[in-house]
Amino acid sequence: MGRVEPLCGASVKDRGSEPEAGGVVTTHSPNHGDIGGLMPSLLRFLFVLAVLAVIATATVVYLADFVQPRTRDMTIRIPPAKFGRQGP
Repeated sequence: MGRVEPLCGASVKDRGSEPEAGGVVTTHSPNHGDIGGLMPSLLRFLFVLAVLAVIATATVVYLADFVQPRTRDMTIRIPPAKFGRQGP
């Protein structure tokens, strides 16, 4: 069963066995409000991979759609010896 602690942050052991007047005692995890303590490491790893995949996909889509390549003419000189068939 969970550890019993007051909402104010002081542990029951520090204050004695009885809560002070008006004090509220509740059970909660030490990482209450911290998603790191609630999410197992495998799911956290898969979540990070999914976020990176989405960023990479968005980058590729952006580059494919919005960046226009510069076209230019290109000349390659081929020696005449390469044109003909060189047989026996």
